[in-house]
Amino acid sequence: LEFNYVCNVILSAPLDAPVEECLKWCVVLIGLYVVCNPNNQQRLHWGGGGEGQTLLSKLSSMPFQYFCDPSKKEVLFPTLIVACLDNETNKAAIEEDLNPELLACFLREKMRAVESGGEGTEEEREEWMKAVQCSKRCPTELWRSAVEFFT
Repeated sequence: LEFNYVCNVILSAPLDAPVEECLKWCVVLIGLYVVCNPNNQQRLHWGGGGEGQTLLSKLSSMPFQYFCDPSKKEVLFPTLIVACLDNETNKAAIEEDLNPELLACFLREKMRAVESGGEGTEEEREEWMKAVQCSKRCPTELWRSAVEFFT
C-alpha cells in the first residue's frame, strides 16, 4: 500500500528537472515491481489519490513526450509492457489512453536489434544496446508472446 502511495505522489508531481529524474526511476521501479507477478500487476489498480487515478492510468497518461521521445519511451514502454502482459484487465485499462500496438511495435524494434547482434552501423549498435537494457526490465523470452498479446 505504501509503495502505491509513494509512486502515486511521484507520478502526480509537476514536471521539472529534479522531479523528472525521480519520475524516471519511479517508472522503472514500477516495472520491476510487476514483471512476471500477476498479483503486483493487479495492485496497479489500487488507490488513485484525490484525482481518482490508479498507478496504471497515470502510467498510460504520462506526458506526451513519454510516447514520442525515444529516450523517454525506453523508460515508459517496458514498464507498460510488463504491467499489462497476459493481463486483459490492465490491457483494457491502458487502451483508454493508448493503442497497445505501439507497445508491440516497440518490442518488434527491440527484437530486430537483438537479431542484428549489434553488428553494423553505430546506430544499429546503439539500438542493440537499448534492446539489451530493455531485456533487463522485460525478459526477452516474453517478447514474442507480448507482441502477440498487444497486436
